[in-house]
Amino acid sequence: MTHNDTHISSQQIFLTSKHADQVYSKAECVFFLDTPIAPPRGTRILMAITDFEIPYSFYTINSTNDKLKFTGYTTINIEHGNYNVNSLITFLNTELDTVASNITASYITNQNQIRFVSTTSAISIDTSVSTCLFELGFEETDTQSNTTIQGTNGMNLAGIPNIYIRIKNITTANLDSKGQLASTLAKVNVNVNPLEYIFYMPQHPVYQTINETQFNNLHLSIEDQDGNKLELNGQFWSITLSIHYQIQRQPNIVLDIEEENKKEEPKKNK
Repeated sequence: MTHNDTHISSQQIFLTSKHADQVYSKAECVFFLDTPIAPPRGTRILMAITDFEIPYSFYTINSTNDKLKFTGYTTINIEHGNYNVNSLITFLNTELDTVASNITASYITNQNQIRFVSTTSAISIDTSVSTCLFELGFEETDTQSNTTIQGTNGMNLAGIPNIYIRIKNITTANLDSKGQLASTLAKVNVNVNPLEYIFYMPQHPVYQTINETQFNNLHLSIEDQDGNKLELNGQFWSITLSIHYQIQRQPNIVLDIEEENKKEEPKKNK
């Protein structure tokens, strides 16, 4: 299928975050174009991501999920990094020795759940402060208060399953989970191990109809499913955007109405 049906040549825009003109973070950059993308009147822009590369340098525990607090005790700040259940349990117990020596953490293997035990009084998790509830298997509405409390869900230290590439200054017709218009250009599966490269090369790129008639910059953001910018720890990413131009045509329903009006005109003249 040929997307470009005009006399204007298709374009590819090769971008790397290392050379961005404006950097809000390693995951959010603005690129300015010397020559604006501005098709002639009567044509429209189609845009697609044709390749994307990013290192898996972001951590399982980061600034969005690094706090654990028991009611009445000092907040534990989990050191950012990649953990398995054993290394996380070890880290928590080390911290608990300092802030709450009466509390210990253990891993219940057959249930994939974490358990906290107090040797003195009842304990509860302060869910208003703790941000690692999902990773530890606790609900945000958890109200357990006892000398032994345990996650009601399995622990999840697998990290994020997908990366979302979003464009902030251009409108697309894509929808999010709430059925609202979203600026998402693509969802990229995280299907490699940490420290490897994630490559996105769609076999059939989906071309978005761009509502803007022209633009001279691209504001891109690499985010997780909750809209948090990825913390790339100093690493860079690159992307290729393909631009096609298409003649704007009237919808068939408009043409049908015009034909009906033409048929009615002789009758009115009589």
